[in-house]
Amino acid sequence: MHPARLPLVCLAVVFCLTASFSLRAVEDEAAAKERAAKGEAAPTKGSQMIYGPVLTYGIDAPGPKEARHVVSKGLVIRLGENDEGCVCFDTDTLRMAAGWTGGFLKLQKTNIGTYKGEGSGAAEIAGEVQFRTAEGPGWSRDESFKDPRAEKAGPLPKERAHFKGFYLHGKRVVLSYEVEGCAVLESPSLASEGAQTIFTRSFSVGASAVPLHVVLAPSGGNVAAGLVGRPAGAVTKTVNGQTVLMLPPHQAAIDFTVVVAPAEVAKAASMSKIIGAPENLEGLCKGGPARWAQTITMKGAVAKDDAGYVVDTIPLPEENPWKSWMRISAFDFFSDGRAAVATMNGDVWIVSGLDAKLEKVVWKRFAAGLFEPLGLKVVKDSVYVHGRDQITRLHDLNGDGEADFYECFNNDRTLWPSYHAFAFDLQTDSKGNFYYVVGGNQLGAKRDWHAALFRVSPDGAKSETVATGFRAPNGMGIGPHDEIVVSDNQGHWIPSSKISLVKPGGFYGHVADPRLDKNAAAPATFEAPLCYIPMAMDNSSGGEVWATGGKWGPLDGHMLHMSYGKSTLLAVLDEKVGGVAQGGAFTLPVKFASGIMRARFNPQDGQLYVAGLKGWQSNAAKDGCFQRVRYTGKPLHLPTGLHVGKDEIAITFPEPLATAEANDAGNFAVEQYNYQWWSTYGSPDLSLAKPGEKGRDKVEVKAAKLSPDGKTVTLAIPGLKPVMQMEIKLQLRSADGAEIRTMIGNTINKVP
Repeated sequence: MHPARLPLVCLAVVFCLTASFSLRAVEDEAAAKERAAKGEAAPTKGSQMIYGPVLTYGIDAPGPKEARHVVSKGLVIRLGENDEGCVCFDTDTLRMAAGWTGGFLKLQKTNIGTYKGEGSGAAEIAGEVQFRTAEGPGWSRDESFKDPRAEKAGPLPKERAHFKGFYLHGKRVVLSYEVEGCAVLESPSLASEGAQTIFTRSFSVGASAVPLHVVLAPSGGNVAAGLVGRPAGAVTKTVNGQTVLMLPPHQAAIDFTVVVAPAEVAKAASMSKIIGAPENLEGLCKGGPARWAQTITMKGAVAKDDAGYVVDTIPLPEENPWKSWMRISAFDFFSDGRAAVATMNGDVWIVSGLDAKLEKVVWKRFAAGLFEPLGLKVVKDSVYVHGRDQITRLHDLNGDGEADFYECFNNDRTLWPSYHAFAFDLQTDSKGNFYYVVGGNQLGAKRDWHAALFRVSPDGAKSETVATGFRAPNGMGIGPHDEIVVSDNQGHWIPSSKISLVKPGGFYGHVADPRLDKNAAAPATFEAPLCYIPMAMDNSSGGEVWATGGKWGPLDGHMLHMSYGKSTLLAVLDEKVGGVAQGGAFTLPVKFASGIMRARFNPQDGQLYVAGLKGWQSNAAKDGCFQRVRYTGKPLHLPTGLHVGKDEIAITFPEPLATAEANDAGNFAVEQYNYQWWSTYGSPDLSLAKPGEKGRDKVEVKAAKLSPDGKTVTLAIPGLKPVMQMEIKLQLRSADGAEIRTMIGNTINKVP
C-alpha cells in the first residue's frame, strides 16, 4: 500500500469500528428492553464477551448438587457454524466429559462473569446436555479404566497419558495428547440429520505398540456411539456403563471418526455420507486464518515532569469488537519493548507503541479463552501464561500475530473446585526455573497443590514444592540474586498483609481455612516475614519487583511492592541483621486507576510498568489499568534506607535534609505493636510492653542526629526490641526546602 493512502485507510477503519460499536449499542439497548419485559437480569460484562473457539474453565451441570460437577480443568469448545452446540474436554483425564446444545455457559457465579465469584466458582452448562461421560480416565491400556490418581483428582500420570495442548484453525479446534506413548489428535465437530444433532470426534492416532481403549459415550441412554472409517480390528463394547472403542496395536497412523447421536442416527449406514470420510488432522496443525485481525490504536496520557516519579497512562481498549473485559491480570515485555498483556477473562493482547510520547499505542488480540491467567512471563520472546489449570506456552505458527497452538507447558497441579483457589503470578530465576504461588483460602489442610510456592523446571517436565503456608498470595517477586519474596493478605492465620523472604522448606503461617477445617493442626511457629505492612498502608497486597537497569533514579536497586487494595506503590527498605531479613515500606506519592498487582521494567526505556484490576477489597476506580511509573530526574525527597542498630534506627535519604528539622526529635512519632497468630480473621493490635493487652505502645525518640553529609538521620531509641509492627511517622524538610512527610511501616526481627 502506498504511504500516502494510509491516513484515508486509517480513517475508514476508524469509521467502520465506530459504526460497528454504535450498531452494537443499539442492539444492546433493544436486547435490554426485551430482557426487562421478560423480567430477566442484565448480562454481566464477562457473560457478553466473545471468548473465541475455546474457553478453559471449571464446569458444572444443571441437576442435583451431588452430580453437578463435570470437570475442574475443562476446555469448552464451541461447535457448528452458528455455535449450535458445545463439548467439554477434560485435560486432566483426556475424556470428552459432556456435549450439549442450545446454549454456552452460565457465568454468573464465576470470577470472569462478575467482579467476584462465589461457591465453587464454576461455570454452568447453559444448554441441554446431550451426553455426559463418567469421571475418570478417558483412555486406558486395558478394559479396567482404573483411576490411578490419589483422590481421583489431578492429571493422569505422565507415563500413562498427557495433555499436550490444542491447535486452532479457523473455528476448528484440534486437541493434542499422548496415551501410552501414542500421539493422538482429536477434533470435535457438529453435524445434523434432519432435526437430529450429531456430535463427531475426528481422530488421527499414531502408531501404538499396545492396545488402546477410549470412552466414546455413555451406553443405554438416549444417545449411542457409531464409527466412520472403523480401523482394522477395532471393537466397540460396553464397559462400566459406557461405550468403549478398543484399538488393537498398529504400526501405522490411523484416521477415523466417532459419532455420538441418537441411536437410530449414530448407527445408520448412511452416516459416512452425512459427515464425510475421516480426515487426517495434521493439516489443521499449522496455523489458520486470523480470527481477530483488527487492531485498536489509542493515544496515551503522558504526565508532566513535576515530581521525581510520575505516572503515564496507557489506555485500555475497553471498546473492542469482542467485548473483551479489560481487567489486566499480568504482563511482560518482549526484547523489543512490546508488551504481552493478559486479562482476568483469559485474553492475551500484544501492545506496541510504548515509546516516550505514547501517541500511537496499538493493541492486538493474540490469544483468548485461558483459565483466569494471573501470571505471564516472556522468555526468549516466547509467551508463557499461568492460569488455574496450567502454564501455557503460546505459539504463532504462521506469523499472523495470533496464537495457533496453545501448548501445555506444565499441568502437574491438582485443581480443587473453589472460586478462591487462585494460582498467582509467574516468575523465573537466573537458571530458567519458573515459579508460581497458589492460595489456600477457602480450602482445608488436606489439599495438595494449594497454599504453596512451586518451582517448575525450565523444560516444564518437573514440578516441586518450595515452601508452604500461604493464604491469598496475590503476587511474588524474584530479585537480581534469585532471592524470592511472596506477599500475602490479611485473613485467617495471616494477621496483616506482609512480605516474606522465602526459604526452601519454610512454612509461612496459613494452616487451613477454619470454616472448612476446624481441626487442622498448626505447627508451633512460622517463618517471620521480612516485614508486615499496616492495614492503613495496604489492606490487600499485590506482587513485588526489583528496580534494575540503572535508569530509575534513587530507587534503582530497591524492591517495590504493589498494593492491590490501595491502588498504590510502596518502596521497600530491607536489610539483614546477623543474617536475619527485616525491613519496612512506605507509600510512594503516585496513584493508579485500578488495584495494581503486577509490575515489570521495560528493557527498552528502563521504566516501571504496572497493571491491575478491580474486584476484591480494592479502592480501584476502574476495572483495569496499565500504567508507567517514570523517573524524571527530579529529587525524590523520601527515604532510601532503613537500618536498625543497638538502641537506634537510621533513616537514609537520597538528598540532604534541612539540619534543624532533622535534629529535632519532635519531628518523629513512633508506635509499635504485635499481632496474634491464630485462626481468627486478622488480629487486634497487641501491646509489646504489656503482653496480652490490646493496644499500641508509644515509643520515645530520645534524640535525632543528622549525619555530616546531611542524608542520614539516626533516631535514639533506648531499649529497642524486636517487634512485629512499627510505624515511624516523620515530618521534615529537605535542604532545598521541600516538605517531606511520610510513614514507614516496618518489622524488627533482630536487633544487633
